[in-house]
Amino acid sequence: MKTITKILLLSLAFALAAVGLSAVVAPASAQTDTPEDLSEAERATLLRMAAEEKLAHDVYLALYEKWDTAPFQRIARSETHHFNQMSALLGDYGISSDLDQLAEGEFGDPEFDQLYDDLVARGSESEEEALRVGAYIEELDILDLEKAIVESTHADVQRAYRRLLMGSTMHLNAFVRGLENLTNEVYEPQVMTPEKLETYQTGRGPMRGCRGRR
Repeated sequence: MKTITKILLLSLAFALAAVGLSAVVAPASAQTDTPEDLSEAERATLLRMAAEEKLAHDVYLALYEKWDTAPFQRIARSETHHFNQMSALLGDYGISSDLDQLAEGEFGDPEFDQLYDDLVARGSESEEEALRVGAYIEELDILDLEKAIVESTHADVQRAYRRLLMGSTMHLNAFVRGLENLTNEVYEPQVMTPEKLETYQTGRGPMRGCRGRR
């Protein structure tokens, strides 16, 4: 009888140990975001931001080939890095995209296809207009990134957006400096308010968003 009791107690102990181990391991996996954790709106935003980074890269390369202006080549390299960050996040969340397989100037989206054609055509008019196109793209990126950061509920996505925001701030300032040196005129923002532009020019742009998961 004692032997049977010991066996039962040992079995119960092993069972409790197994349950305890699973209880320790489970929370770790439960804290890991899955693709389903992103809302449809967040998924759409992530795809759009990836497309915007590719747009900037492709436009800048086209304008560099046209005008041989150094900032376009340098910033295009940076946009490649930004696009790769967005592509990595798309992969992390299981969001399919063939943007990285498309040729320069191709996006698989009529809106971006047309925007690319319009911006390259505009930037091909003159070197001044090319720099203005660069500043225009960065203004748009900054405004879209600000909105994306506020609306995101995932800390890893927010961090990636903030890194892009810092990069876009530097790119905007580079294009603005180039324009002002070329024209000897103070740059007038094309999308932002003058107050918003001044904020980013002085390096005091809002780099923080609400805290989220992951």
